[in-house]
Amino acid sequence: EASDFPKRWLDFAASVVEKLKKVASGAAGSAVSLDSEEFPIRGRVSKEEILEVVARIDLRYNYLSIINCLEDEPEDKKNVLARCIQGAEASLAVVEKSFKESDEARDALGFVQYLNKSHMPAIPPRTIDKVSGSQVVTYFRNFLEDARLVAASVKCKDVLSLKRHLGEFSDRNPEAIMRSLQALLCKRMNLKDLVCASLGVSTKGLEQDREFASCLADCTGILEMYNNAACRNKCQQHRKCKKVLRELNLKLLQREGSLSSAMASKLNLNAPSAGGGAGALLVKWIELLGHSIALKQLLVGFDLELYETSDFLMIYWYCERLLSGYIDKFQEARDLAQQGVKGSPSKGKKKGSKGKKEGGFLDENGVMGRLFVLESTRLVLSGIVRMLAALKKQGIIQPASSIFNTEEHRYVQRFSHFLDLHTPLPLGYGEYVYATTVDEMSVTELCESAKKSFENSLRVTSHLKATLPAESKKNEKELHDLERISKRNMVGLALVVMGRFNLEHLTRILV
Repeated sequence: EASDFPKRWLDFAASVVEKLKKVASGAAGSAVSLDSEEFPIRGRVSKEEILEVVARIDLRYNYLSIINCLEDEPEDKKNVLARCIQGAEASLAVVEKSFKESDEARDALGFVQYLNKSHMPAIPPRTIDKVSGSQVVTYFRNFLEDARLVAASVKCKDVLSLKRHLGEFSDRNPEAIMRSLQALLCKRMNLKDLVCASLGVSTKGLEQDREFASCLADCTGILEMYNNAACRNKCQQHRKCKKVLRELNLKLLQREGSLSSAMASKLNLNAPSAGGGAGALLVKWIELLGHSIALKQLLVGFDLELYETSDFLMIYWYCERLLSGYIDKFQEARDLAQQGVKGSPSKGKKKGSKGKKEGGFLDENGVMGRLFVLESTRLVLSGIVRMLAALKKQGIIQPASSIFNTEEHRYVQRFSHFLDLHTPLPLGYGEYVYATTVDEMSVTELCESAKKSFENSLRVTSHLKATLPAESKKNEKELHDLERISKRNMVGLALVVMGRFNLEHLTRILV
């Protein structure tokens, strides 16, 4: 059967590797002949050449085994997976050495990406790229690193950690097979537990509450769509995020339209019903997710190089406003969670609990650490907006030279997919013009204002590291990026003031 083919091939490969190793051990210093019905390899080969063939077969064996482990439950097969990755790395080192010692102009042995020429039907001539040995090694090395990252997705215990994981995975630009495996693992996750862990809400005792169950189903459905989009390549992410936002807004509108006065009173967190309070918190979480998806959709455009330099100011301004809205929603959700705890009847602590804090919005240190990171990011975006306004005023950034599109037309083209949304609230062109009109400020004043924003961002990150070291370690990568961007942009501001800034500097300091 076709389903048994991978297993039969793995068994066959293992037996071939074992036999070749025995032959290699007998060929101590002389070349031997393998030309037989079992090994139709003509000529005489040395022990080193036999081991190179073994390494290639073993590499393919571990390659398929890694895929099988990830396709099943990687948590159950983590030891097998680690052993396969380690074996593949050892085989890849032998393959890489053989490529360096052989003629570099030779095609890769038995490797043509996405194409098996021997099985091609009769088709018109087409271009076939030759793959060098270094490309083969790079492909397999990236595959092994991606496999480790995909296997680590089972460690994600809340939505924030999952979003960070998918962002790191996407930045590696993995091959299609790894994106498929990551999407498969995301589909198997218990998204209800991830959402509840993010909020600090337990489903125990709330399963029978219809309002809570309905809200939780909406949350998991939207999160599943987001995970599916985040596992695509960045071009597809840019399109799919728009679809997720439309679905998210549809869910919110349906929920608002279906609330009767009785249900609305039930959503009051101070009411006795615990399910109502949790339901309100879930609705607020959906709004939070909407702001973060909109922000991601805009930022992905930079990776795809969709924006011209003349559009940078409006893009970064919109991103800053989205992040400000996200911070406001985050604080509202925190207040709702705290009110729910105060309004809930005391049932006494369980024996042995020792006052252990709950996670999500009830984890005070976690919430404060996250707010510090968000505020630092907002200050960086605010500084970039002011710096771009200074560059535009100085004439370094020129308006787009198009006789057909005005700036307002370009603004509508960039953000038209937000105009029909309820969450996040759309921002019109008039608001952008009002916020970025700086006729009364000089270039030096704008640069000084931008510098203060970057300095304040660095102060926030330093304060987080000094007061909440555990939380700073959780957000270590984001803090490092914020510090790097702030310092680079402060150098850029110094160049602007001295009149030595050019557009080449712009691409280096904004990221």
